[in-house]
Amino acid sequence: MTDMKSLIRKRGGIKHSFTIFKKHVQSISNNIQHTSEGLAELQERVLKSELLYGEFLKLQTTIEEISEEDAVQQQYSEREAMENDYIQAISKAKLMLSHNGEADKTNTNSVRSSLPITNDHVSNVKLSRIQLPKFSGDYESWIEFKDTFPSIVHENSIISNVQKLHYLNASVQGQAAQAFIGIGVVRTTSELRRLFDDFSRHLLALESLGQPVKEWDAFESVSELRRLFDDFSRHLLALESLGQPVKEWDALVVYMISSKSDTQTKREWETSRLNQEFPTIDDIKLFLKGRCELLESLDQEFPTIDDIKLFLKGRCELLESLDQDKKKVISYNKGLKNTAGSSSSFVLTKEAKSVKCTFCNDDKHFIYTCPDFLKLN
Repeated sequence: MTDMKSLIRKRGGIKHSFTIFKKHVQSISNNIQHTSEGLAELQERVLKSELLYGEFLKLQTTIEEISEEDAVQQQYSEREAMENDYIQAISKAKLMLSHNGEADKTNTNSVRSSLPITNDHVSNVKLSRIQLPKFSGDYESWIEFKDTFPSIVHENSIISNVQKLHYLNASVQGQAAQAFIGIGVVRTTSELRRLFDDFSRHLLALESLGQPVKEWDAFESVSELRRLFDDFSRHLLALESLGQPVKEWDALVVYMISSKSDTQTKREWETSRLNQEFPTIDDIKLFLKGRCELLESLDQEFPTIDDIKLFLKGRCELLESLDQDKKKVISYNKGLKNTAGSSSSFVLTKEAKSVKCTFCNDDKHFIYTCPDFLKLN
């Protein structure tokens, strides 16, 4: 359970920072003339306060969820007081910024002057908007996120440090967001890289591979075998990209994967490694890949009792139709007076009487209506 004292202490730190913001807004609100430096500082403080208020709401929600019943109303009052103070202070600050048109023009010109000059035929191309990468705690998506986010956001000199922090908090979701709560402004790309490297170490436990494998069920079809192979390959690639010594885990990984195989696949695997004392990860990957391709080329799902019944029913219907044709020939042959016709009639009649149930040998029904066969599950 989350420690209430720790949450209240964090909330107190946020409230203290917000009090500093309120005092700053109050101190400059009476100044008729605002310098460009002062307005730029106010802009940074507004962005920081918006981030602080977002963190406050997260902490306050958690506190309310774990509070005792008789203390919930007090926490609601805490939320209401903070909301009122925030709206008043942030509105006053934004009003001061909006009244200074020259500041807006200066900011616009500085941004335009910092952009690279492009050729006319390039500037006319309308590119689609780049979406910020998202990360929710899955170590597979972490690889892409930690490489993409710094390139898009943190190495962009136009974006301020406070805005970069805001984008970082907006990009992490779920459990991952908890790990980044309370971090300060990251001023350089190298600092961000170190922060990401520290976070990477939390994702590198062996459980990163073990937990997904535990969740896999033993497969019974070609599609499930393919899913096992694809997931297995993807997990190993992600861990290897994070710098893990995957090649040293041969014995453990081979056992974990082979234990999820069906009986036939296990038998094929054991046969394929008769001359190998210690199979490697590459060996079982190569085997699973070949096994998937073989079964998919044959389009062979493992047959069930229902599949067999359906096949036999169709087979019997075919034999019945042939039997009806034979009876018609017999009836026709009876009308013939030559010996050849009589001989033919005798042979066909004998064949017609030979059709019987191939399961119980009863000549009164076919296999698809056999009571004993239909009882099979």
